[in-house]
Amino acid sequence: MKDHLREFVSQNKDAFNEHSLDKERLWGAIEQAVETKKGPQLWNWYKPLLRMAALLVIAIGITVFMYQPQASNNTLSQGNELVNIDAHYKAIVDFQINMIQQNTELSTNDKDDFLHILEELDDEYLSLKEELELGINSQKIIEAIIRNYRKKIQLMEHLLVRSQQNDFPEHAQEYNL
Repeated sequence: MKDHLREFVSQNKDAFNEHSLDKERLWGAIEQAVETKKGPQLWNWYKPLLRMAALLVIAIGITVFMYQPQASNNTLSQGNELVNIDAHYKAIVDFQINMIQQNTELSTNDKDDFLHILEELDDEYLSLKEELELGINSQKIIEAIIRNYRKKIQLMEHLLVRSQQNDFPEHAQEYNL
């Protein structure tokens, strides 16, 4: 079949080359078809309304965009405040937990019971932190987190003082914040 096609093409090569494309006539037909499809333009009546609607949408978008960063800056400052509070109190709590664990005067049962109480306070801290993420009355929640840390520290101080009073009642020390 390919041979027949090649033979036909080679025999009629001159007939294929004779046909020339009239680009001007073809382009003129395309232009006429496009012009006839235009018809009456109804958009001219709607253009001013569309422009005003687009401007209104842009203005609303800019307004919404301008007010969003202020809300996120507020949550960022609260987040930074919480990070600072956590860093300060966590260092104190970790130091005192280390002192309790190294204290030889306390029995392991007393240490375990006390650490269990601290775990309950940690659970309360986590629930407060979840409430803080909701963003409702965040200042009171931060104050509750601080009270939680202070309660932990106070309990640890009392435990350490009691264990030291058993050995050295005259040299008992208490750390106040």
